[in-house]
Amino acid sequence: MNPNGLQHEKEFHLKMMEKEAHADVESKNAQEMRGLIHDLHTHQIELEMQNEELRSTQLDLLEARDRYSDLYDFAPIGYLTLDPRGFIIEANVTLEDMLSEGRGTLIGKRLTDFIHQEMQDDYFLCISTILEKNERKSIDLQLQDREQKNTCGDTGFWVRIDFRPVVDKNEKIYQLRLSVSDITDHKIGEERLKSLYKELECRVEQRTAELVAANGQLSQSTLAAEQSARSKSEFLASMSHEIRTPLNGVLGMSELLEHTMLDDKQQKYLQIIQLSGNTLKTVINDILDYSRIEVGKLELESSSFCLRKFIEEVVAPFQLTANGDITFDTEIAPEIPDLVNGDRVRLNQILCNLLNNAFKFTKQGSVNLQLNLEEITPSRVVIDFRISDTGIGIAPEKLKTIFLPFTQMDQSTTRPYGGTGLGLAICYRLIDLMGGDITVESDVGKGTCFGFSVCLDIDDKRITNRVFQENCTDFSSLKVLLAEDNPINQLVVKGMLSKLGVQAIVAADGAEAESLVCQNNQHFDLILMDCEMPFVDGYEATRNIRQWESENACSETPIYALTAHVLEEHVNHCSLIGMNGHLSKPVSLKQLRETFDKLNE
Repeated sequence: MNPNGLQHEKEFHLKMMEKEAHADVESKNAQEMRGLIHDLHTHQIELEMQNEELRSTQLDLLEARDRYSDLYDFAPIGYLTLDPRGFIIEANVTLEDMLSEGRGTLIGKRLTDFIHQEMQDDYFLCISTILEKNERKSIDLQLQDREQKNTCGDTGFWVRIDFRPVVDKNEKIYQLRLSVSDITDHKIGEERLKSLYKELECRVEQRTAELVAANGQLSQSTLAAEQSARSKSEFLASMSHEIRTPLNGVLGMSELLEHTMLDDKQQKYLQIIQLSGNTLKTVINDILDYSRIEVGKLELESSSFCLRKFIEEVVAPFQLTANGDITFDTEIAPEIPDLVNGDRVRLNQILCNLLNNAFKFTKQGSVNLQLNLEEITPSRVVIDFRISDTGIGIAPEKLKTIFLPFTQMDQSTTRPYGGTGLGLAICYRLIDLMGGDITVESDVGKGTCFGFSVCLDIDDKRITNRVFQENCTDFSSLKVLLAEDNPINQLVVKGMLSKLGVQAIVAADGAEAESLVCQNNQHFDLILMDCEMPFVDGYEATRNIRQWESENACSETPIYALTAHVLEEHVNHCSLIGMNGHLSKPVSLKQLRETFDKLNE
C-alpha cells in the first residue's frame, strides 16, 4: 500500500474521530445548557411567586396598618403616648375631639395643659407612683371644658385615665401609654345619686322624727290599751270569782240534793236547776276562754280517758231536754278505741256548745250525735264528730260569719234564743288548736249539721276496774282540812266530802288553817285551800305552812286550791307558792273523787 494513502486514511480517521468527539462535546454542552436554562426558568418562576407573595403580604400589612390606624384613631376612648417628661408624642383622633385640639398642635404639649389646676397635684402623684413602682395605675381627673379649655371649676368634664408604662430591655420606662375614657355621665349620675341620697337622708330624718312622735303617741295608746286590757282582765277575774262563788252553792247543793229522796216532780225541778246552772257555767267559761284565746294563752292538756264513758257524761244533761217533740240519739262506731289520750275538758266544751245550739234551735224533730272512724294507726286515731238537727237552719249568706266572735246567724235570734255569740267562735279556735277543722251544712227550715275531726292518741294501757267502778272506792281513811270562809260553800264541800266518806275539818280562814297544821300539829291527807279569805288569805297561809314544814323537816301536805279564780295567772301563782293542784268552783263530786283517786295512786 502506498504510504501516502495510509497517511491520508489515518488523517481522515483522525479527523472523523475529532469530528465525532467535537459533536459529542457540543451535544453534552447543549444538554447542560438546556438544563441550566430550565433551572433558571424555574428559579425565575419561584422568584416571581415569592415577589407576588411579598407584594400580597405588603398589601395585607398596609391594610392591617390602615385598620389598626382606623381602630386606633376612631376608638371610643382616647389613646395617647407620653415621654417620661410628660409631653404628648402620639394621640388618636378621639382624643383630639375630646380635647378640641388638632393633632399638629397637640403633639409636643404637656397633658397638664388640659388638666384643671386643682387636680394637677393628684396627677403628678399618680405619675410619681408609676415611675417609682413601674406598675399600672388609674385615676379620675377633671379636664378643662372642650370649648373653654382655659376655665376652671365646674366647667370641665371628667375622664378616667389608665396608665401603662412601656420599658426597654433594661426595664427602664421610656414611654407611658394612656387610655382616656369620658366618664362625665357617670360622674353626673354619682352626683345625682349623692343628691338623692342626701335628700333621702333628709326624708329619713324627717320620717324618723315623725315616727318618734307617732311612737310616743303609740306608746301612750299602748299604755292605755294595756291599762284597758288589765282592767278588762281584772273585771273578768272579779266577775268570774263573784259568779262562781254563789254558783258553787247552787250546783253543789243541787248535786247533794240529787242523792236524797225526791219524787218525780222534785227530781224534774232539780234537773232543770242543774241544767240551768251548768249553762251559766258554760257562759262564764266561754267568756274567759275567749279572753285567753285572744292573747294566745290557751293551751291544750292531755290525759287518759274512756271515750264511751266520756260521751255518756257529755250527753247526760241533754237527755233531760229531749221530750216528746225532740228525740236525741248517740251513735259511736264500734271500731273506735275505748281508751284515748287528749284534752277531754276542751272536747267536752266543743260538744256541749254544739249540742246546746242544736237543742236551742230545734223545736221538734231530732238531734243526733255520731262518732265515726276517719283514720287509725297503732298510736293514734282520727275521729269524725257529727252533730245534726232538724231545727230552723242557717241562711247561706250567714254561713261565712257564724264562726266570728259575738256573731249570731241573725240579730233577730238574739231575743228569742239568747246566747253570747261566742260558742261557735270558741269551737272553731279549739278545734284548730287540736289540729282539726270544722264544717257546717245547713238548709233553712230543714236543719243543720256541724262536723269536725280531732286526732287523739291511743292509750294502750289496760282499763282497770277503777275506771268503771269509781263509786266503789273507799276514801274513809282520808282526813281533809277545808279552809273556806263562805258558810254555804263550807256546807256544800263538806256535804260532798261526807258523801265520799271523807272526814273533813273546817277552818274559816287562813290563820285558823295555819294553826291547825303548824301549832296543833294535826296530820291531813289533803288541804283544800280557798284563795280569797279575810285576815290571812289562802296564798299567805300556804307559804306559811310550807315554811313551817321546811323548818321542822316535815313532809309536805298536799294542798289544792279550791277557788273561784280560774285565770291562768292565778293557776300559775298557786303553783309558784307551793300548791300541788287547782280545783275551780263550782266543784263537783266527780272532781273531788278524781282528786282523791290521784292521792291513792
